[in-house]
Amino acid sequence: MNRSHLSSVPPKSLENESDEEDQEYNEKIEAVEGHRKECISEGKYVEAQMAQNRLNELKIERSNRKLERLLENHENEVI
Repeated sequence: MNRSHLSSVPPKSLENESDEEDQEYNEKIEAVEGHRKECISEGKYVEAQMAQNRLNELKIERSNRKLERLLENHENEVI
């Protein structure tokens, strides 16, 4: 079976969307990480833990969104 018609590269619209979304997540993660470090240096350990929890949530959201895009791309290739 010849699958040369299938492209391993996502369409530009999906690629740009994912790049922008990744950039947004990275910016949020950097901001929260900076806040967490600031809290630690000021001895605000409860607030630092809350920031760490938010970091974990953002990283999970980013991973889930990447997985969703991967599955969408796969479904588009199969169809």
